[in-house]
Amino acid sequence: MNWLKKFLRNAGVMTCLFLGAATWAADIDTMSNPPPFSFLQESDASHFSEAASRLEDEAMAFLGHAYAIKSRRFFLTPGTWVAYVKQADAAARDWNGTRQEIKGRRVGKDLLELWLDGKGQRAEALAMSEQPIDEEGRYLLGYFTLSPLAGR
Repeated sequence: MNWLKKFLRNAGVMTCLFLGAATWAADIDTMSNPPPFSFLQESDASHFSEAASRLEDEAMAFLGHAYAIKSRRFFLTPGTWVAYVKQADAAARDWNGTRQEIKGRRVGKDLLELWLDGKGQRAEALAMSEQPIDEEGRYLLGYFTLSPLAGR
């Protein structure tokens, strides 16, 4: 019976260590993949959760069931979609990512881009609201790290 108590006590410690390591690994993954917009300040989505949810839902509707979101980051910006796409293009080249065609997307209307590496293991997407979301006339820019789902 004594061995059972020791096992259970150690199992609890091991579980805590495992969960801590998993959280740490997720944080490291996010930190090692910084968004390419160093001059924009990242914004807490809770301040505009409705707009952030809508932006994410619209992006995922275009991407279908091929991806799951691993991480999401939001920025407030005065606009200039093309400039952000060019910056994301440059950042994607660092990990051998290339911009992908998105079926059904209307160029110039649907502000969404997708990058994928040649092995299909890494994907990132960029989306921007069509209308300003605050009194200052700023748009919401969403940067999503995606996980390609099996069968893609």
